[in-house]
Amino acid sequence: TQKILKSILRNMVYIQTDIKHLSMQQKEILSKLDNKSMLKNSIKCSSNNEFLDYFNWPINDLGYLEVIEEKKRDKDMYNYLVNDLSHLGGNSIKAIIKRIVYKLFTDVILSNFSFTGKKGKQKFCKLNLYAVKNQNKVKNVDQNEMEKRLKYHLAQAPFSVKRLNDKIIENI
Repeated sequence: TQKILKSILRNMVYIQTDIKHLSMQQKEILSKLDNKSMLKNSIKCSSNNEFLDYFNWPINDLGYLEVIEEKKRDKDMYNYLVNDLSHLGGNSIKAIIKRIVYKLFTDVILSNFSFTGKKGKQKFCKLNLYAVKNQNKVKNVDQNEMEKRLKYHLAQAPFSVKRLNDKIIENI
């Protein structure tokens, strides 16, 4: 009977820890749902496409980039942009960064930037749009990997512009 009691007690302890674990998971899920509903309530765009329709994506010149940077300071616009970009998705950080970068910027605009402002270019890391990296959806991603991918796209942009120009000249 002692063995049976010990076995029952051990099983009860396991069940208690499982219940605590489930409770913590439920709280986490509820908190995520609350955050999602607060985000939806804070967005004042009448439709999902209003923000995208208001701006011409991707950004193709520095003047327009300044306008976008100023608009992004508005919390509602910022939340909508983060929400919209979070739906792009991908199988890897490489694919996600590529989709986000090419949705937001053309190679022409990217060729004016380097990540830290080297070679007389502007600093990409100082852009308000770069601050999107601080959102919950990408906080778990290795920041070094993100920076590495961004630096790669910034470095390749001038070559992409040159290839495009060469192709245009070739077709003339």
